[in-house]
Amino acid sequence: MLTSTPGLERTDNNMDLTTWPQVPMINQKNYYTEFLKRDEQFLAVRYPKDEERARMVQEARDKDRMRQMYGAQAEGLTPQALEETAEDADVSFASRTDITKLIVIHPGSQNLRIGLGSDALPKTIPMVIARRSKESECEEDGGEPSPKRMKLEGAVPADALPEKWFGEDFADQYMAMSSELRTRMRSNKRRVLPNSKELAINYNRRTPPDIISEHNDMDRIDWTELPADPSKAPDFFTGHAAMRLPEKSKPRYKLFWPIRNGTLNERDYQDRNQIYHDLSKILEQAFKNHLGVKSLKDLVNYKCVFIMPDLYERQYVTMILDILIRDLGLGKVCLQQESLSASFGAGYGVTCVVDIGAQKTSICCVDEGLCVEESRINLKMGGSDVTETFVKMMLFGHFPYSDMNLKRRYDFLLAEELKQKFCSMDEGSVTVQTWDFHLRASGQDTRKYTFKTYDETMLSVMVSTMVMKPHGLSLTSPGSLQTLNIRQFQEAPQPPQNHPSLGRPLRRLTKRPNLPSPDWRPRSRSRQARHSSRYQRHRRLHPRSVDTTTAYCKPVQPPHRS
Repeated sequence: MLTSTPGLERTDNNMDLTTWPQVPMINQKNYYTEFLKRDEQFLAVRYPKDEERARMVQEARDKDRMRQMYGAQAEGLTPQALEETAEDADVSFASRTDITKLIVIHPGSQNLRIGLGSDALPKTIPMVIARRSKESECEEDGGEPSPKRMKLEGAVPADALPEKWFGEDFADQYMAMSSELRTRMRSNKRRVLPNSKELAINYNRRTPPDIISEHNDMDRIDWTELPADPSKAPDFFTGHAAMRLPEKSKPRYKLFWPIRNGTLNERDYQDRNQIYHDLSKILEQAFKNHLGVKSLKDLVNYKCVFIMPDLYERQYVTMILDILIRDLGLGKVCLQQESLSASFGAGYGVTCVVDIGAQKTSICCVDEGLCVEESRINLKMGGSDVTETFVKMMLFGHFPYSDMNLKRRYDFLLAEELKQKFCSMDEGSVTVQTWDFHLRASGQDTRKYTFKTYDETMLSVMVSTMVMKPHGLSLTSPGSLQTLNIRQFQEAPQPPQNHPSLGRPLRRLTKRPNLPSPDWRPRSRSRQARHSSRYQRHRRLHPRSVDTTTAYCKPVQPPHRS
């Protein structure tokens, strides 16, 4: 535009370029937010209240409509009756949101944790049921003890040394790790005596137990009593009552653990229905004995939150839902993953949860209330491996109670108690220390043993999952009692490694092909964008082998060459 005056002339209409509001920067020194500060901002809290409010509004509208059509006298409601109806509505809302009617269930391979929403701490119950059997678990396989000892001509020789009970491989590994621990302690400027191990072995070898009569034992155990007539004995026991059954009881009882390695136990069961009934009986007895539920009919008014593993199988979830809803008759059931529940309980939005149980160790990362699929790991090892390794090392060092058998119930409880009291990961505890324990068995006097330990308390925790259990890293597939999942668009069964909950972590371990596989389909635009650069590069190198219109939908046949 040519102007008479030199320079540029303003030709706009003095209006903003856009009507979009300009948000100024936040003052970092003084700002406040109410995001997630009130209970009403949570959907889980707001939704029941909104539902109850909508119900009360609808009831009020219905009453007004009835008054207009027939009058208050025809309806038969007085002002006092209307106030009582409003109070009943408040009571019904309070009963629906009452946390004393909420049951939280967290099953494990060894223990069941259960409690009400109003309880400060859950109740821990052994996840076991004892049923009638021809022989107990310690009498099976000819009375073979656990851990197994080396045999010579079918029997354990009486003059055999404990160092040879578990083979030469165990002895070599144990001595090598003990030597490495002493070397590391010297490098950390800790005092190490050269004959510490021999001092503990000599003391344990020559120390006999002290006999304490039953009437002088202040902490004697109340064993589960059975009727004199074996035919009147109960068919089963659960929880602590099952663990306190005598080994030589009449009739015999055998322990069954429905859950193993965090999933259904298919090794000790011959029928899937038996697992179903055992889980149902264990939960039913836990409700009655520990939660004060008098009858199963009362469970209709209860709600349940069931804590499930991060990596789970569909058969496990469907069985649990059948038990809780059909057999037990709970009103509402909510399923929630372990890592997610732990992060909510701790109050963290982003965290990494490591759960070390009795027979499995699970690892999962939680990001903003969601479990990251690629981070979920399930290792088939846990506290029971530490217990077995600790018992082996103690027997290797001439433990005074050399007849320990983990298949016996009182020996199993004793080993767990010793592990919890004495095992540690602190190098300062690796010294010659004197301990004592009481052995209490049904029908026998209490025996008090005194023994010494050196490095068993630390090495058993360090090496039980690295050397003694090398097979723990493998994921076991479902057995004959559990049916495989069927793929949605194929007739072939889907193994657990390719299960949707397990597929992504395992797929990251494999190398991605340059071309799409025959059954490959893009799931989202993000995945397509992730692979776009690779296909563009391949198209430049091989322009005749890729069809640009169908590169993401189907494989392309290579050109025919004559």
